[in-house]
Amino acid sequence: MSRGIYATVPKKVLDALKSSGVFVHIMHKKVGRPPKVSHEKKLETLRRLKKGISAAKISRELNIPSTSIYAWIRRMKKKAVKLPDST
Repeated sequence: MSRGIYATVPKKVLDALKSSGVFVHIMHKKVGRPPKVSHEKKLETLRRLKKGISAAKISRELNIPSTSIYAWIRRMKKKAVKLPDST
């Protein structure tokens, strides 16, 4: 795991900051592109698939690319994950 700029700051400088009362806190930030579809929308899509609604219809109703839906189905089959209950 990368420690970013913290790893490039010399220990001598960090010690000087600490002795001055300045504490350095390493923050972990999620990197990468944010998801296009929210987690709630994805769960709703999977519930509708379980009910037997076609991916094309779900795509139109929820405004989600059909390729995304088919990719989720493919990944679930590959991992042998069951669809969530439709509650």
